[in-house]
Amino acid sequence: MKNMSNRICIGSANFGLNYGYKKKKLNKKKIKMIIDYSYKMGINYIDTATSYGNAHKILGDLQSKKFNLVTKLPLPPKKTKSLKNWCISTIIKAKKKLKIDHIYGLLIHDTKILENKNNANEIYEALNILKKKKIINKVGLSIYDPTELDCYFNTYKFQIIQFPFNIFDRRILNSGWLQKLSKKKVELHARSVFLQGLLLIELEKIPKKLKKWNKYFLKLNKFVEKKNISKKRACISFVRKYKTIDKFVIGISDLDQLKENLTLFGDKIIKIPSNLEVKSQKLLNPKMWQT
Repeated sequence: MKNMSNRICIGSANFGLNYGYKKKKLNKKKIKMIIDYSYKMGINYIDTATSYGNAHKILGDLQSKKFNLVTKLPLPPKKTKSLKNWCISTIIKAKKKLKIDHIYGLLIHDTKILENKNNANEIYEALNILKKKKIINKVGLSIYDPTELDCYFNTYKFQIIQFPFNIFDRRILNSGWLQKLSKKKVELHARSVFLQGLLLIELEKIPKKLKKWNKYFLKLNKFVEKKNISKKRACISFVRKYKTIDKFVIGISDLDQLKENLTLFGDKIIKIPSNLEVKSQKLLNPKMWQT
């Protein structure tokens, strides 16, 4: 179990926000139990962000410096005079809240910040300063769609790419980017393994606005019933097959769930059919669930 646990990265969105389709936020006691057990089992990465409510403060209070922390740079406030100065001060504040000596990975949370070339150059300048001062170790991008890599990957020497990847969402594979990034020795972090929990829920509990994709949920149901496995095992089995992926960012609701996930990460890999792939961004991108 321990050799598989080093591919798990604890997602902390629900440490500071009402997160996922269930909109649940964890209390500090549960978070401490998750963090302590994770460390004990050899999990040494936590994914967080300045936009995850008070997640940074909670992680700092719980002495999470024994982990490699990956955080994200948000979009700047409107009318920011110097993006370079804003970027540097934002990350120094984040480091203080986290109570760590350095941030393992800093990801750009939204590539919109890079659309303007002058703005992008200011951000890159700030990132170089933060790296020189050893405030951050690695710089990366958090993407929603592989087309963002077409636009921005070659503009800076990014060392981490975080991307959505699950049974329904195979865009990173089809685009060819997974193979390209692996060849370039970029650290690969897959998130949305359970599509914010949507892949695990019962059919009747699927939100009304997502019912138009029922046929895919039905196919998934039929597949797991035929194989006599849980949906969670199917989801984990699918992503684990790709050995070039370094980390899987997994959100945890409680200690029992963490233990279950660790067991499933050690199970035999099951082949997942290709007909479960979904093309519609409106289902694959949680940002579009409200539209």
